[in-house]
Amino acid sequence: MMNSIISRASYLNGLIEGLGITNETKEGKAITELAKIVKDMAIELEDIKRAQEEIEDFVDDMSDDLCDIEDEVYGIEDVEDEYEDDEDEDEECCCDVHVECPTLS
Repeated sequence: MMNSIISRASYLNGLIEGLGITNETKEGKAITELAKIVKDMAIELEDIKRAQEEIEDFVDDMSDDLCDIEDEVYGIEDVEDEYEDDEDEDEECCCDVHVECPTLS
């Protein structure tokens, strides 16, 4: 089973060669050019996926570092639990504030 999009593009190129499609006809030119484009796109896509994985790793590392800093500054072991408690408090109004809207005369 072919998993990589690059290997699938290479397989397509092999099929085209195996079928004997050449640049001698208009259709052959179009098919071979499309196959080249697919291969180029596959290479670019693999590069983008690799870069995204690196960025995800970097963001995960930054998140871990930030959690460590929060622990040092606030002395809280699990900051996420603290935020969840704040959300619960927001749902219950703790004060009676009434605002009177002005009326147009």
